[in-house]
Parts: sequence; C-alpha cells; structure tokens
Amino acid sequence: QEAQYNRDLLELITDNMFDLVALTDLKGNLEFAGKSHSVLGYDHDYLIGRNVLEFVHPEDQPRIAREFKDFAQSKDDGRRAEYRYRCRDGSYLWFETFCKTIQQTDFHPEKLLFSTRDITSRKQKEEDLIKSRQSLNKQIRLLNGFLENAPDILSIKKPDLTVIRYNKAGYEFLGKSPEDAHGNRCYELLGRQSHCDNCVSIDAIRTKKPVFREKHVPELDTYFSCRANPVISEKGTVEYIVEIIRDITERKRTEEMQKIFFQMLQNSEHIAVFKDSSLKYVLINEAYTRLTGHTLSQVTGKTDKEMFQGISTPEQIQEYMENDRKALDLSPGKVITSE
Repeated sequence: QEAQYNRDLLELITDNMFDLVALTDLKGNLEFAGKSHSVLGYDHDYLIGRNVLEFVHPEDQPRIAREFKDFAQSKDDGRRAEYRYRCRDGSYLWFETFCKTIQQTDFHPEKLLFSTRDITSRKQKEEDLIKSRQSLNKQIRLLNGFLENAPDILSIKKPDLTVIRYNKAGYEFLGKSPEDAHGNRCYELLGRQSHCDNCVSIDAIRTKKPVFREKHVPELDTYFSCRANPVISEKGTVEYIVEIIRDITERKRTEEMQKIFFQMLQNSEHIAVFKDSSLKYVLINEAYTRLTGHTLSQVTGKTDKEMFQGISTPEQIQEYMENDRKALDLSPGKVITSE
C-alpha cells in the first residue's frame, strides 16, 4: 500500500509539471512516464517498457547512447544532454534532459530519473540566429571584397575626421599601411594641421546630407571628385562619414586642354568646321559665323546639302560632300586641298 501511495503521489506531482518526467531501469527501459509525455503523441501504455533511446534522432543516437552508458555506469548526477526526439507523426522535438540516479541503501544505482524540457523553440531561434549571422558574414565578405577591389578611394571616418579605415586603393594612393593611417585625421595624412577649406566631410556633418564636390589638392597636385555620405545614428547625430574619392586629374587636364583648344579655335582668323562621319556639322568657329552668318546652333546636326541648298549649285554641294567623304579615308596627317 505504501508503494502504491508513493506511485500515486509521483503521478500527481509529475502530471502537474511542464517537464517530461520519466523513470527507467539501468538499460533505459521506461517504467514510468509523466502525463507531459503526451506532447509526443503516443499513448501512455505504448511508451511503458520501451527503451528511451528508441526515439532519439538517428544523427544524435551514437552520441546519446554513449552518454547514457557512461551515466548509467557512474554516479555522476546532474548530467545534461540536448538531442532530438521522435514524435508519433514522425516529426522531431528538441529536448534537454537532466539525469539523476535513484540508489538503494547500499548506494548502487537501481533506477534512472529523467527530467526533460522541450527546447524546440529555443533551438529554432538559435538556428535562425546562426543563419542570420552566416548571412551577415557573407554580406560583410562581399562588401569587403567590393571595397578592397574598388578603383575609387573609400574611407570611413569619425565625425572628428579620425580615420577608421581606407580600402586598398586608399592605402596604396597615400603610401600608408593600415597601421600608419588608423587613428590619424585624414588631413594629417597629407601633412596638414587642419582640414581643407572646402572639405566635403565637414559639410556633410554640418548638413547631415550627402555632399559632392570636385577639388584640387595642391600637396598631391591631383584633382579629385569627393562624395561624403553621413551615417546617422538613431539619435539623429552623425556617427560616421563614408567618403568616396576618385582621381579625376586626367579628365580635368583633358578638359583644360579642350578649353585652350576651343579658345584658340574661336580666336583664329581662319574658318574651321568639324563634322562627324555622316558629314553633319559638330562644331564651327566664329570666323565661319562671320562669313556665313550661321551660328553653331543653326548648323549642328545638318549637312552641307541642308545648309547651302538654294545658295550653292547642286554640283558645288556635291563637290563639297565628295571631298569630305574622301577625307574620311585619309590616314592621320594627310590632307585634301580644293578650291
């Protein structure tokens, strides 16, 4: 009667617990399973007499079998294990189980007591977190790959213009190593004592908006296009500045040469006309305008036939255009002269 009372009391206690409480022999055969085991979907009577390892996921089976054997042969109470357990519908739940031995008076283990908690939700969150971190790490690797291989100079700075990092192009352009550049203000790397008068980063910090500007750096005798993008914190303050710099020296010098050439062209006393491969007007100088009265806007995109119809004879227009077509086939330095 006392044994039955103790069993009834055990059932009463375990039936009102969220944890799955079970009692097995030293081989893991179930002798008692609390009501919470219903989460598995099995009938209670179906579980009694079955081995607890029977329901362990095949991938977890070898590890759990070893841990069970070690525990059954030792007196090391408080063992904990995480594993997947099969439900009646074939799905699996993640369990966390604590083990304890129930000993006789001679201190030899007789029964094993298991207290198990469903940790499926926690495991799913852990898995989602791992996937999220893996995805983030992949994005970071892709971003770093892009930054390091970008031809433009990219820098990340604090609001006080202290350099956090450059990309490979930046370090190579400055002739500095990451260790040499880190912790210095950007203008200090140019040998200056203060920031540039037209610093895009300063303006981006002040306006909290992207700022773009082209400028010349005399220390390097180089023209740059600079774009500073502020990174705004949740509090609305500028946390970082990302600056993208491109060397445009070649373009600027080409533009300067074009400007000089255009000025020389316009000041020339000789008539100059430029046409494309379809013999349409692209550019004329002022000497041409003085002679014909035609402005650049009037002739652009038109041919001699359109411009001189009714002014020159069809034969003259044909001769103009034939000479131009012949000029297209000439090698550089060769000319065609006509009157």
